[in-house]
Amino acid sequence: MTDLKQAKTYQLDDEARAGIAELNQQYFKNWDWIYGQSPAFTIKQRRHFDAGTVEFQLNVDAGRIKTVTIYGDFFGAQPVDPVIDHLIGVKYERQAIATALAPLDLSQYFGNIDRDQLIDLLVAP
Repeated sequence: MTDLKQAKTYQLDDEARAGIAELNQQYFKNWDWIYGQSPAFTIKQRRHFDAGTVEFQLNVDAGRIKTVTIYGDFFGAQPVDPVIDHLIGVKYERQAIATALAPLDLSQYFGNIDRDQLIDLLVAP
């Protein structure tokens, strides 16, 4: 069709809207559907902060973080190994990552870089 004036307008009834909402919940808001059944992937996230540059490289398989490598020129007081240890095996989703890192004082590892900004970087699209 080349003339939009010929296009039909469809009105969705309440039943159709409910069906769409159900499909949305079942598939697009379902962690297992989005990540759990996805093939393994590698993601590299890098961002420059006032306190330095941080780069995360993650290997994710079956929706869980398998390996983590951290690079950067930030000034932390401690090596980042405990951060890596806390991330291995964690679901690749923001809340799970935040929970896994909650026991750590991230300023010890990343200096003056905000915790939420680091977590956002890990799961940035």
